[in-house]
Amino acid sequence: MTVTATGSIQALAEHGLAGKVPVFRTRRELTAVKRLISGTQAVTLYKPIAAEANEAIIGAIDLANGKLPKTTGVTNNGKIDVPSYLLDPIPVTKNTIKSTVVKDGFYSSEDVYGD
Repeated sequence: MTVTATGSIQALAEHGLAGKVPVFRTRRELTAVKRLISGTQAVTLYKPIAAEANEAIIGAIDLANGKLPKTTGVTNNGKIDVPSYLLDPIPVTKNTIKSTVVKDGFYSSEDVYGD
């Protein structure tokens, strides 16, 4: 069963616990970033788009040249382990929003803070 941060926070809010129980989510969705600001979510994880795009381009060029792309691990898709290039996620908290997702241009300050 998959439980989303949104559903978890809604359930916590119904019991007056939103912001009192740490909630973690591994996606860099704007709603998650806004929950960091409101204090109902503790952390989200971010992988810079430029790094992801760069590795995808390198992998595509390798494939076009008949080579297997470099991998750093595997991801199980429910049936098999798929060779993957895994990037280390960067934790984003209320205090690091500007130095991560805003600085990299993933979200603008206006998107996040409405200014």
